Amino acid sequence: MSGGYSIVNVRFDPEQQTLSLLTGGIPAAGHQSGRQLLDDFVERHPWIGSMLSGGARVIPIGPPMARFDDGPLVRIGDAARQVFAAHGSGIGAQLIAAEALATTLADGNSPWDYSRRWHRTWGSHFCGSVAFARFSRSLSTEDLRDLFATGLLAPRLAGRALVQERLGLGAHVLPDVAGMLLGAAKAPRWLARMAPLAGVMARLELHHSQYPASPDRVSAWGAARDALLDRMIPPSA
Repeated sequence: MSGGYSIVNVRFDPEQQTLSLLTGGIPAAGHQSGRQLLDDFVERHPWIGSMLSGGARVIPIGPPMARFDDGPLVRIGDAARQVFAAHGSGIGAQLIAAEALATTLADGNSPWDYSRRWHRTWGSHFCGSVAFARFSRSLSTEDLRDLFATGLLAPRLAGRALVQERLGLGAHVLPDVAGMLLGAAKAPRWLARMAPLAGVMARLELHHSQYPASPDRVSAWGAARDALLDRMIPPSA
């Protein structure tokens, strides 16, 4: 659409005769914003009527905050950077965070326990999506076509990203292994570009399993996590 990290999602409801548009992009990287993508799409399709409802806002797609609790206050959702950055979705993440917080408190535990539980359970998943987002926005439209054609970006792997399931290599991609290996042989340049992504996801899994048991160690843990992510896949990637 406008850079590797962009979307124009169109859904038509024939019963209601309404059209739903979801758009997004990263203008800071020199691309069109979600609003610009929407306006351009509507302008190119004059059969679309006037807007019934809608809006636009900035979505945080950086690593989740290292700690969500601050005394009696607790951050969830966008305020905690709990966003599935692979495609900028936050509603599902907010529901997961709210349930985790409610369960933690109902069990008689503290807001700090919620921070620790969330990071050990979900932290590598959401931080891995940041790595995937950084990789994807380095791609051009031609790159995306080429990458899918090689078979390296397996359908099941791409599908898991779309439905916000855990990324990375595992049993879920075993049916696609043969095609991925063939793609690597046909296009070694893509294997070289994707290797850092696979590497950082594996490292993030290990790092989040070692989330501190004590609050006074969280700052150093968070700094090490961010340094690991930035070193392997820089923010400008």
